[in-house]
Amino acid sequence: MSVSPGQDNRRLFTGVCKNTYACYSAMLARSSVCPVQIFLVANPRIAAQRTEEIALQAKWLQPEKTLRVLHFPEYPPPGIDSERRLKRNGQRLSVLTHLLRKSSEQTILVATPEAIMGYCPDMAQLREKSIEIRCGQTHSFSAFVSRLLEHFNYDAEAICEYPGQMATRGGLIDIYPHDADRPYRIDFFGDEIESIRSFDPLTQRSSETYHSLFIPADLEPLKSEKNTNGRVLDSLPDSSITWVLEEPNQLVQEHPQRFSASANNSESLLPLLENTSLLPAGAITGLSQIDQSPTLFKHAERIEAATEPIADYLFQ
Repeated sequence: MSVSPGQDNRRLFTGVCKNTYACYSAMLARSSVCPVQIFLVANPRIAAQRTEEIALQAKWLQPEKTLRVLHFPEYPPPGIDSERRLKRNGQRLSVLTHLLRKSSEQTILVATPEAIMGYCPDMAQLREKSIEIRCGQTHSFSAFVSRLLEHFNYDAEAICEYPGQMATRGGLIDIYPHDADRPYRIDFFGDEIESIRSFDPLTQRSSETYHSLFIPADLEPLKSEKNTNGRVLDSLPDSSITWVLEEPNQLVQEHPQRFSASANNSESLLPLLENTSLLPAGAITGLSQIDQSPTLFKHAERIEAATEPIADYLFQ
């Protein structure tokens, strides 16, 4: 299968059945020198499913090579219940902090155009409101606790069980970071961090040991006039990103504002996707079952893919 880019750094794969979208994403990421691939889907419900599929395909293709596949959900709408809002903000924050830390791992970000170009906190402000602690560091215990409570928006509780909570006793700080899937126990000896361990919130028993821990502030209090649309791209230079668009025509139809030529630059993807001089070779790839002449790929190289649905080979 040829994957050479067209002259304007775009290519459109046609004849790609739905079962192979994830496989193409993983293959394109494996063959790219860029550290980040943004995989755009039209439906937010499909994004989580596609994330799992791409991760499985990537592991199957090259199990020895690490590839992080992350789902970046849309900002929670007004009226969503508090538990779902907390979970979704935690997912978003986990992705944002991963990008902030400039990980050397190759990453695929699965999202809708709305998630990428919608509301996002100012990345510089988020970096300023985060801290990475390490074993052996010295911090005033009382000042550190006050900072987490007053500036990072953690709630003091008797027991730490949910994201955004912390508890103290003696020289221990139990904290459940806003972006984490488990709480951590920080053991101080005086003002020195002696150990960092994760623990089970149900049994309160410690488990794995860590050398460092990244603690971000909560997303909600970071709302300010600096928070605008599309800020998630602030931490990613154009030359470090490749784009894969699943069914380009569907993306434009279901997210017209995010592909509008008249929209403000902070609200539309077009200025970025059309200025291919700033993007690396093969930076923009479309995956489509049928060539419907999507505007974004008007002059792109066409590559016919010989794929067929798995269902065609299942016994009835």
